[in-house]
Amino acid sequence: METVNSTSGPATYQSYFADPAATFSYHLPLTVNVGLAWREPRFDVEIDVRYHSSISEYMLISSSQPVEQITTYPTARRRDDVPFQGLPYAASAVWNLAIGGRYQLDEAWSLHGGFYTDAAPADPAASNIFRSVNLYGLTAGAKLKGTHLSGSWGWGARGEFGRLPPRLARAGAVSDASLRPLGVAALRHRLPVLSDAFPGPAGRALARAASRRS
Repeated sequence: METVNSTSGPATYQSYFADPAATFSYHLPLTVNVGLAWREPRFDVEIDVRYHSSISEYMLISSSQPVEQITTYPTARRRDDVPFQGLPYAASAVWNLAIGGRYQLDEAWSLHGGFYTDAAPADPAASNIFRSVNLYGLTAGAKLKGTHLSGSWGWGARGEFGRLPPRLARAGAVSDASLRPLGVAALRHRLPVLSDAFPGPAGRALARAASRRS
């Protein structure tokens, strides 16, 4: 529904469309994945590249049924049937990259890190349906491997930067731009009883919790 000013006063435009037999078509792009890894006793490095081919503009949804438009003026009301213009879609060619690595500090400690991109193939200039949001992420972590106890800690941040389709941009919507931190930590045991590593009530409590999860 949209309200605008006309020569006879404020006018309200409402559109109605329903077609259970509308035609839906989705074209799959060509995707190519290539990975390369380099392993040494002290470190590992891996690089993955993904290609997403472009797709020429086509009709994602089409229908022969008309769209009912109702215009309401202060003193009158008008009904019109107009052809359904369809919902077009097109995709741009994108390249995505992911790189990660591990470095062994000593027998117990190792460090991990990575970077990735996830670009959106949707083309806002040709599509009125999807937002185009590109993702960029960083990850970091550390791992402890011992005789009685092992644990890991991780941290990640993801940035989202997007563009809106012309329809949403004209409506005054705001483009996406955000940075979201993510974090995770895990603790694992190598002995049935954790009280060997943590004597006292705390160790006994951890041991009971571990036994319930095993």
